[in-house]
Amino acid sequence: ISLRYIELRMSEPWQAEVNAAIGKASDILRQKQELLDKRIKQQEEKEAEMERATQRRRVEMLADVEQQRQELEEEKMAMKDVHKFQSSQITLDVGGIRYKTSRSTLTKVPNTMLAAMFSGRHELIRNEDGAYFIDRDGTHFRYILNYLRDGDTSNLPTDTEVLEDLLKEADFYQIDRLSAGINYLLRPLTWNNPMSQKEVNNISSSFRGYGKVESETFTSDNGHPFTAVYYNRENNFDGHVIIDATFSGVIFSDSLSFCNSVLRNVTFRHCCFEHQPNFTKATMTNVSFQECSGLTKNMPLMTRVKHNGVTFDVPELNDKLLY
Repeated sequence: ISLRYIELRMSEPWQAEVNAAIGKASDILRQKQELLDKRIKQQEEKEAEMERATQRRRVEMLADVEQQRQELEEEKMAMKDVHKFQSSQITLDVGGIRYKTSRSTLTKVPNTMLAAMFSGRHELIRNEDGAYFIDRDGTHFRYILNYLRDGDTSNLPTDTEVLEDLLKEADFYQIDRLSAGINYLLRPLTWNNPMSQKEVNNISSSFRGYGKVESETFTSDNGHPFTAVYYNRENNFDGHVIIDATFSGVIFSDSLSFCNSVLRNVTFRHCCFEHQPNFTKATMTNVSFQECSGLTKNMPLMTRVKHNGVTFDVPELNDKLLY
């Protein structure tokens, strides 16, 4: 009995200590396991992020390669044009002045004398030096070539005598559009009889077409709604002088041109521009565009414009167009 009593008495504290030690060891193991799981999760997340970064980089590299491929293709196409020009190089002797160009340039505008000459349907005689002789004044022939290359009349000279000489050449070479452009430039500006507000209103009323008034609601480029009437004809104000007038509520559904015009104290209010308006070489003083639509999409062409006090109610247009 004494021995059994002693064994029981000795086992109680030892058992408690063992249980406490086991519990403490279990806590340590659990904490270590949690820490290990956390580190594994962090490592997996890091590897996943590295994989995503690698994938993004791969996509970016593929995009760069594709862009470089497209640029290379564009360069190849450009070089084809260069080779085409080089292979069809032609030397002209125009009134003693020599010009080098290409057959593709001379035939670019159809139904002209030069297009007919170099179409290949007619036999032409070269000089001893290989040039084709044209018995015309070659002083301004460079303007003819530039128009054939670009189809642009905005870079023509402004001197009246030069334009008159150039018109004779354009007529001779039967370049009808160039002749029309020169005639517009030669149209006199009647400062003593500018278009009045009444005339602008009369023109605006004809915008409606066939006497039928139609209207449509638009949202201006700065986010405000407005109502405008339809305009169904091409409108050309090239070479006009417009002073103290307002275009209000007009839908310019076709091309609108104020090339070489003078606009002073003119307002465009609640107008919709469905095509790019052209103000090339215009003189614009105190001209404002208020609550209009379409100007940010069809940004006005303002090449070589003389402007003073031109304002748009959209800051983006002021920053890009007025410098």
